[in-house]
Amino acid sequence: MWSSVQYHPKPEEKGKAIQREAAGFQGCPGDALLREVDFGYSGALWNCLDTCLVNNAGDESRDFRTVRPRIDKIDDVTAQDVRNVMELNTLSILLASKYALPYLRETRGNIINMASIIGVIGLKNRVTYSLSKGAIIAMTKTLAIDESKYGVRVNW
Repeated sequence: MWSSVQYHPKPEEKGKAIQREAAGFQGCPGDALLREVDFGYSGALWNCLDTCLVNNAGDESRDFRTVRPRIDKIDDVTAQDVRNVMELNTLSILLASKYALPYLRETRGNIINMASIIGVIGLKNRVTYSLSKGAIIAMTKTLAIDESKYGVRVNW
């Protein structure tokens, strides 16, 4: 079995460190590629996709000086905060799925969207994170219904 992991990390230095670490895994066939993803691009990135897309998006939501989750109270949230989190956690998954689906329909493939139980039950002082993960769950359920006619399974 061969696998390929492609990701778009921010910041790039962190992505390069992950790439070096992943390259050292023993017994894991395939590649870990550091690549800036252009979701509108439909060339080689999508042509090699055959059976499964795993969407895993998230933010660095910790204050590493205190190792505590970032507090995200509704009183302090700005519209830009919401846009940033939704673009990273939700829009990226939507667009990756959109551009992968033509290939996955041909192979009756799968999409796995990583979400969080926080999108269902919520979490104190994490309003934008909860919002974005809830949106992923709703989108996943909708795609599962829509894509079932093509034999594509979509789960979270």
